[in-house]
Amino acid sequence: MHPRRRITQTPPEHGILRSMTRTARRTSDFGPRLRKLRLERGWTLAQLAEKIDGTVRAVFYYEQEGRYPPAPALAKIAEAFGVSMEFLMTGEEARPTKAYDGPNLLESAEDRRIWRRFNQLRALSERDRAAVFRVLEGLAAKKDRA
Repeated sequence: MHPRRRITQTPPEHGILRSMTRTARRTSDFGPRLRKLRLERGWTLAQLAEKIDGTVRAVFYYEQEGRYPPAPALAKIAEAFGVSMEFLMTGEEARPTKAYDGPNLLESAEDRRIWRRFNQLRALSERDRAAVFRVLEGLAAKKDRA
């Protein structure tokens, strides 16, 4: 019986990760960038985890440790935010792949106030939520007619 051999060589990395050392990947600004994107949209850790079919623990780890998630998870995160994977990893591509027209909760106090009130709808029953939405739709239609 042969003793087990330990593999000490790390597998080759491809693409953008090839040029980054392990230290560079650990000290990247991926975590803060991910957190900023999440907060701009007013998402909780749980909401982002749900959007990417991940766990709160994993999202928290990516934000706090700043380590890159596996490629499939990175692709889901990029899709959720409407940015490219390259932007998530490097921060160098400033243009989003699709427009985000939602509220910017970091800059607008009014958007934050509306967002907090809107999130209170979750505590209502389905019937009460439907009533609130009917009122909103009626007000929006009235404004469009004016």
